[in-house]
Amino acid sequence: MNDPSPTLDPLSVAHRLYEAFRRGDGAALFALLHPDFTGYVSDGMPMAVGGAVPDRQHMLRVWGTIAAEYAVRPIPGEFIRADASRIVVLGHYCGSGLRKGGGGPIRAVFAHILDIRDNAIVSLKQITDTASWSV
Repeated sequence: MNDPSPTLDPLSVAHRLYEAFRRGDGAALFALLHPDFTGYVSDGMPMAVGGAVPDRQHMLRVWGTIAAEYAVRPIPGEFIRADASRIVVLGHYCGSGLRKGGGGPIRAVFAHILDIRDNAIVSLKQITDTASWSV
């Protein structure tokens, strides 16, 4: 008989997301995204990655596109429980651009709205200061 995984608190799932970002662990990031994942990235992000994100594979491509041009990671500052399955995370991106000739420092505030179901993130909406990414 299969024993189902214990249900994690949505706050724990959110913390795992930022830990995976800190480690640069793509496999863990993918595993944290629900099979029914959809997302939204702020319009105006570099490399034209902004807009609707239809699935978790596409989300990994968005993150990979950013990682190819920037040495940056999200640093959470505050986790806010909006309801039983929604967490709002306020923080900032910190790092630098990797473009030829050097890229400047990046510090851009963000809000991530995470909807969590079945121990995974089923929706992630990103709101950030896209002008701060222009280095």
